[in-house]
Amino acid sequence: MAGIYVHVPFCISRCSYCDFYSTLSDDETRDAFLRALLKEIQSTGYEEPIDSIYLGGGTPSLLSPGDIEVILDALAHAFKIKDDAEITIEANPATFDRVKLRAFRSQGINRLSLGIQSLKDSELRLLGRIHTAEDAIDAINMVSEVFDNYSLDIIYGIPCQDKSGLDHTLRGILTFSPPHISAYELEYHENTLLHKDLIQGRITPPGDPDVSGLYIHLCDVLSERNYVHYEISNFSLEGFHCRHNLNYWLRGDYIGFGPSAHSLIGDRRYSNIADIKEYIDRVERTGSAVEKTILLTERDRIEEELMLGLRTSRGVDRTRFASDEPVLGALERDGLIHKNPERIILTPKGMLVSNAIIVELLERL
Repeated sequence: MAGIYVHVPFCISRCSYCDFYSTLSDDETRDAFLRALLKEIQSTGYEEPIDSIYLGGGTPSLLSPGDIEVILDALAHAFKIKDDAEITIEANPATFDRVKLRAFRSQGINRLSLGIQSLKDSELRLLGRIHTAEDAIDAINMVSEVFDNYSLDIIYGIPCQDKSGLDHTLRGILTFSPPHISAYELEYHENTLLHKDLIQGRITPPGDPDVSGLYIHLCDVLSERNYVHYEISNFSLEGFHCRHNLNYWLRGDYIGFGPSAHSLIGDRRYSNIADIKEYIDRVERTGSAVEKTILLTERDRIEEELMLGLRTSRGVDRTRFASDEPVLGALERDGLIHKNPERIILTPKGMLVSNAIIVELLERL
């Protein structure tokens, strides 16, 4: 498999927790970005068939249907896009209406990822979201009318959130039986407003046992509703896993376009500069905005396979650890892994401490 990621960096405002590269947009900047993006796409040679396209950000749904059509046309001319390719666009409530959604759908977008985060207004305000819970419900209604394949993003571990608060959001979204749900633990990244609030004592995060309890509860609720827990933060009804993201975790090739976008092609990782003006200038001058290239060693590749594979329900090859059965046995007795003759797979409890397990196993490679 191979995928394409397009980073659209524009947002109406910045959420308090977000550390992805984004910026406010104006007509001039947007038009210059689109010109540079098309040139970057046209300047990239890649011959393998493309199985997925993901328009992320930022808030790609801020772009007009005409802008999206131009991007998709450029990709179609530059790459061999499979007829059944999964094509996803990220969206936030209050950035689209039914007309825009139908236009996206008619252009070939067949999957939408909607950032709900919470259905409690107090939590949305803390997260710096521009929409209300009512806006979110309206948005889900519109998306579910237009798209058969869509995902809802939520966040757990929000300050002051308890199990009843999480249940309020879960009950609301499960009313729609969304094909896919992504649930992310709230993180306090440096250089975010939320981190500043934490350092200055304006908020108190829940303790690790509380966050762990919320995660296990989340997993239990979604399991009871027949969602497949196929990656640490991702759950889907049968047949609706995200092909694009699964390609990341399986270390397939992907090509990234736009400021801050990353790529993996063969044994090389590339990263674009995370600045809109520098991005535009570099692409206009050279056709590329790559700032850093890393040549992966065999050890790097093995470590990545372990780290990424353990995030998924596929797990990792057990034969790599044939001499470490006592360690695996201890992890299994602690309820952290499942073993079968071929694979090692983390349990939901193990996913909570995945980093520690990964470090321990890496030391034994």
